[in-house]
Amino acid sequence: MENRKRPSLTADHYDVFLAHSFKDQYAVEQTLQMLEERGLNCCYSRRDFLPGYSTIACIEDAVLAARFTLVFVSREFLTSPWCQRERQIAEEKAAETSDVVVIPILVDVHKKELPISFKALTYVEMADPGAFIKLCLRLGVPDLPLRPTYKQLEDQITELKTEVRYLSDNAQHHQRLYDTLQCRLQDSNMMVKRLQRELHNLRKVIKQLSNPHHTPKLTDKPKIQKNESESDVANVEEMSQPKEQRVPCGTYEQVSCEVEINTPNFFFAPYQQMDRTNVDALLAAFMNAKHLGDKAMEENQSAIAVQFYGKAREMQQKIPDMIEKRDTCNLLISLGIACVETEWYPAALDSFSTAICQLERDHVYGKRSSSQKISACHHYCALVLKRIKRPHQALQHYEKALAIERNLRGPDTREIVAHTLLCLGENYLEVNKEEEGQVVLQEACQIERSLHRRSHSHIKRVAKVLSVSSNRRANRKM
Repeated sequence: MENRKRPSLTADHYDVFLAHSFKDQYAVEQTLQMLEERGLNCCYSRRDFLPGYSTIACIEDAVLAARFTLVFVSREFLTSPWCQRERQIAEEKAAETSDVVVIPILVDVHKKELPISFKALTYVEMADPGAFIKLCLRLGVPDLPLRPTYKQLEDQITELKTEVRYLSDNAQHHQRLYDTLQCRLQDSNMMVKRLQRELHNLRKVIKQLSNPHHTPKLTDKPKIQKNESESDVANVEEMSQPKEQRVPCGTYEQVSCEVEINTPNFFFAPYQQMDRTNVDALLAAFMNAKHLGDKAMEENQSAIAVQFYGKAREMQQKIPDMIEKRDTCNLLISLGIACVETEWYPAALDSFSTAICQLERDHVYGKRSSSQKISACHHYCALVLKRIKRPHQALQHYEKALAIERNLRGPDTREIVAHTLLCLGENYLEVNKEEEGQVVLQEACQIERSLHRRSHSHIKRVAKVLSVSSNRRANRKM
């Protein structure tokens, strides 16, 4: 192999040159890929011959630049004048110098059909299962490991990133669990101390009762503990009343309805009898109130659901660190929906705004799901503001929801964006912004046409609003 510059090729030195007919391209490129995966530098005419040079000169340079010349002998190769010229150049250069080695590879011909010059050489048949192993042994790369492709490396990196993300999420989850258990351990220690004090007091009482000179009065009333307010006990007793006598809770005086759900009288009994440090009783009461609120919503008793959700909200505010943030967000959204259905709009706005702030801060459902929840809360806020005749503020919520939905990825995202664009366009028309509404509605119409047929109800609705907008603009010009 000569050491000189070869301007007709992409490199000066190669391990292997592949001489072949263009009709055998598929078999040649398969061999080329397997050789390059094992670290061999191959010269392939379609890739490594530079333009503007004689083909004969390129072939000569390739034969001299490579240690091995693989000649893919097929019926097309034997009948092509250019391929015969390529074979002659390889034979001549192999005869001139021992640095050039020619290896015939039989593609679809029998050894009897080989040229006389090739019959004197050992060859490799592609139909032989061990042909590639023999070829690698002759090329001197029997034990070289496979070199991964760029696509394989990208897939491995993606898998590693996914695993790292999964492990990071698990670590954060276990850290939260550890913190929760630490808090519960502290509460348990405090409960043990309280029970020990109560046991000590009971022993005193028993000692006093065992004294024959002590006679308790029947008119004595039990005193409320110092750390328990009278209003809490009143609320608990109120919720424990039979359904015929129950009235709305103090905070939710605007709601009035009859209870049609069978609620046990002992529902809030643990809360009524407990000390403020009894976190487990508060947690149980919170979960029971939320469950009864969900049940009321399933039975379309939204006014009753507001009462239960409100009670759960009050308990959550007493022990915010002991209740998971996801449960808090679920409660806020459910309370807001129940308030919308009962037309209690200020409380609904307050619940949805609090839920939006918490979701934006913590992303308790994951980034995508939290973004969907935030968008839904903005839609509810806009709906409430439209009902109380505040279209300009509703417009801001629709714009925020649209900005969030445009960044989402998913099969149903375009349909959600189209719905938000329609609501935004209608709101623009309501505040007399016909130009902005026209642009937004046209975009919504394009999305709907790409998703549905022309006769679909969504397209008809958007077209109707567009026609209203056009008539308004025409009347203004007149």
